[in-house]
Amino acid sequence: MLSYMYLRIEFEHNGQKQIIFPVILRDERDTILIDCGYPNFEVKFPYY
Repeated sequence: MLSYMYLRIEFEHNGQKQIIFPVILRDERDTILIDCGYPNFEVKFPYY
């Protein structure tokens, strides 16, 4: 079964408040795909 959830991550970049909503997809084998929408943003994840 495929499941998904999204996160709300707030951070500051170049003095501007930013909010991204990455999507986490998980399949029945617990394979996980995280789509942030931006390259190299995995460091913004609180679980990384």
